[in-house]
Amino acid sequence: MSIRKTLIGGLCSLALVGCAQTSEQLQSMSWAEMAGTLGGAAAGGYVGSMIGGGMGQSIFTAMGVIAGGAAGYTGARMMAQSDQLLYSQTAERALASSN
Repeated sequence: MSIRKTLIGGLCSLALVGCAQTSEQLQSMSWAEMAGTLGGAAAGGYVGSMIGGGMGQSIFTAMGVIAGGAAGYTGARMMAQSDQLLYSQTAERALASSN
């Protein structure tokens, strides 16, 4: 039953995020950002579903989905920036060594 609540909470949060974003913002999301958001939402929903009982458990599940999704998205964006920085540093070193 808790997996069902987690899935329902995850689907609700994705629906809310989809309504809040413009289509351009959704189209500009990378696969890493989407995967981070979905993974974080799933993990947060699972952890939230382990807390409390009854209506409280549903509230914690929803809060876990939202917090986990936000954390996953933020983490994916930060990793994407560090990957870009590493790429540019490597390219600069390669160009400097070829001269």
